[in-house]
Amino acid sequence: EQSSPTNPLTNIDFVIPGAAATYETQPFYQAFLQAITPFSVLRYMDLMHTNGATTQTWADRRPFTYARQSDHPGVSIEYLVQLANSVQKHPWFNIPHMADDAYVTNLATMLRDTVNPELRIFIEYSNEVWNYCTSSHD
Repeated sequence: EQSSPTNPLTNIDFVIPGAAATYETQPFYQAFLQAITPFSVLRYMDLMHTNGATTQTWADRRPFTYARQSDHPGVSIEYLVQLANSVQKHPWFNIPHMADDAYVTNLATMLRDTVNPELRIFIEYSNEVWNYCTSSHD
């Protein structure tokens, strides 16, 4: 069958070779999963784009269904939970510095309800707000 403006191609999936049977239930690249095997805690600071975050409300966060997970506001929390649960590693989440109380409550509720209870959850407000560094010329 040929595609046309009135009958365009739809529902296209781009899948890494070798992952056709598992990409819907295990979206993480096998080499990546193997690379994180030695670690017991997964800190999601960079995946959540914590530095420079503009997320204020729960609605501002990255949806699980969004096509790209690589730019601001970072990877969806659902994917981060799925990663921790699939490799049984303790997750470390960073709360955006501008997040409102409802964001914090919704995050806590989601993590309580979805992270494997055998895993310890680490929560950090922003990124090392205690670590004030001065420039060399101060």
